[in-house]
Amino acid sequence: GWKGILLWFAVCLIGHDLIGWPIYTAADRFLIRTQQRHPGRRESLVPWVNHVRVPVIISGTLLAMFFPLIFRLSQARYTDYTGFNENAYLANWLAVTAVLFATSSVIYLLRLGLSRRRRVNG
Repeated sequence: GWKGILLWFAVCLIGHDLIGWPIYTAADRFLIRTQQRHPGRRESLVPWVNHVRVPVIISGTLLAMFFPLIFRLSQARYTDYTGFNENAYLANWLAVTAVLFATSSVIYLLRLGLSRRRRVNG
C-alpha cells in the first residue's frame, strides 16, 4: 500500500542523497584532479573527463534500475510472472557498458584527431 511506497521513497532518497551523491561527487573530483595533475604537461586538446562521465552515468543508472535482476535478487516467481529468467541480465549489462565505453573512446579519438588537424591547418 501507500506506506510501502513512502518507505521505498524514503529509502531511495536517503540512499541517493547520503550514500550515492558523496560517492559520485568524490569520483568526479578524482577524475578532474587526475586530468589536471600534470601541470608541466601540454594541455590536452580535448578534455577526456566527459568521455568517462557519460558512460559511467548511463551504466550506473542501468545498474541502479535493474540491480535485482542483474544480481539475481528478484523474487523466486520472476520466471513465473514474466516467462523470462534472470540469466541474461548480467551479461547484457556488461555488454551495454562495454559498448558505451568503446563508443565514447572512439568519439574521443575522433574529436582528438579533428582538433589536431584544425590546429595544424589553422
